[in-house]
Amino acid sequence: MQLNRKVRPEILDSVALLVIDAQDSFIDTLQDKEGFKKRVAFAIEAARCLQLHTIFTEQAPEKLGRTNSDLYKLAHNPKVFSKQTFSALGAPGIERYLRDKEIYHLLVVGLEVPICIYQTGLQATDEDIDITFLSDCLGARRPQDAEPTLAALARMGCQILPSETIFYSLLSDTQNPYFSPFTKIVKAFGADDFNLESYLENRPQVQETSDRPQRPPRKERPQRNEPRSERPNEDQQEERPPRPERRDENRSEDSERRGGRNRGRRRGRGRGRERENDEKRPHPSDNKPDSPRPERQEKPERPQQQEAKVETRAPEPKADKPKPKPVEQASETPPAKKAAKKAAKKAAKKVAKKAAKKVAKKAAKKVAKKTAKKADADPASS
Repeated sequence: MQLNRKVRPEILDSVALLVIDAQDSFIDTLQDKEGFKKRVAFAIEAARCLQLHTIFTEQAPEKLGRTNSDLYKLAHNPKVFSKQTFSALGAPGIERYLRDKEIYHLLVVGLEVPICIYQTGLQATDEDIDITFLSDCLGARRPQDAEPTLAALARMGCQILPSETIFYSLLSDTQNPYFSPFTKIVKAFGADDFNLESYLENRPQVQETSDRPQRPPRKERPQRNEPRSERPNEDQQEERPPRPERRDENRSEDSERRGGRNRGRRRGRGRGRERENDEKRPHPSDNKPDSPRPERQEKPERPQQQEAKVETRAPEPKADKPKPKPVEQASETPPAKKAAKKAAKKAAKKVAKKAAKKVAKKAAKKVAKKTAKKADADPASS
């Protein structure tokens, strides 16, 4: 029978049951210690039925004693960690164990709720570890302290659910191969005359069912393109002979071949043409390494063409080019200056004429006055 598609084997492999400080020294302080042992025993037995990893932590076992023997006997191959911290995740080695086993979700049972259970929830939320507290499998010396503590854990994001709710959700449906043995465990622990000691003596054996597929270890996993049946074992693998070293002569021959091929490919030489000389020429690879190479035939010298002697004449000195004469500046002044000069001349002439006229007038007046005086004086004298 195959597992339901909703519950894959990877999910069950990544879940573990964490039993915190189920020591006799702590259990004896509880008011209902028999009821606590019964519910924790149910969780351990259900984890064994579903083949979940079971982890025990013990607080200072050298002083406070070991885990209750009846609870320890129920577990299948449990792992025990001693601790000095209140948080179970602070036990030395537990973090590496969870990483090696690829455990990502913890189902927590045990005691005591206001101390170790609460500290474990705090560290789990800080380290992003999925954690679920089984509410009917937890204990506290003072029952009134349990409710507010669990409420605080729920506000931090921790799941708090009854044990049967969690295990039935892992089974998913009745087609799961673990469903039938799990229901037997539920009936046995639900009986009114249940006794843990008698149950340990007559408990049903949980068969290691082969219906649950197991993931092969990483080293034994087959490659993708090669089936496992065709892969040879390490004992059957034949030792390969060492590869013979290439001789220097072969290397030189290969380099010559590559060189000739590259030369022929340059600029399209020999593309689509058959070389007649290649058949006649002996290839260097045809010669044996011991035989001497044939001597190169000297090519006949080409008649040297008489080069026409070219008389070399000394370069003639270049004639001095006449220097360009400086362009004479035009004597003529610009028209604005001419107009100004003309205007000045006209003005000067006018002024001179006026002055001359004035002088002439003055002189004429003086002469006229003199003559008039003389004329007046002459008749009087006569």
